[in-house]
Amino acid sequence: DSKKMVKRQYVLLIGNPGTGKSTILNSFVGAAVFKSGVSFGEGLTKVLQLHQHGDIYYGDTPGLADTGLRKAAAEAIAEALKQDGIYKLIFVVTLESGRARPQDISTIKLVMEALPANTPYGIIINKLSDNMMQRFNTNEGDLKKIKSSLDTEKFVAFDLYTQQS
Repeated sequence: DSKKMVKRQYVLLIGNPGTGKSTILNSFVGAAVFKSGVSFGEGLTKVLQLHQHGDIYYGDTPGLADTGLRKAAAEAIAEALKQDGIYKLIFVVTLESGRARPQDISTIKLVMEALPANTPYGIIINKLSDNMMQRFNTNEGDLKKIKSSLDTEKFVAFDLYTQQS
């Protein structure tokens, strides 16, 4: 009996500074292992940070809209994707006056253009007010408008905890 090699599974959160990537990752792993909090003028995450929790490696990337760290952020994402494994990319975005922020849309396009076609990814819309959550839960049209503004025709839904080959 030969054992089948199981590829490592990675979940990478990608987004701009201040969207809450580190905080979300801390909630995924159930501990404060990724530095998070308020940072004035630039993001807290400067380099790719990986943390193994169970069978999954969670990755926190620097924010791409941080002009001082844009190159480092792009290199960190590229470095992460060079690891042999199965990747689940999750973009973290926030809304401004009910609209996706232009820099979040640009980040998604920038990253996806650099990846092979049909690379699956997910989107977390973070920091929604109770009122906005209620609107999305009761008016599917509002959520469709947000999805449309995020250019999600290549969006592929996936289960975070199911291994894909």
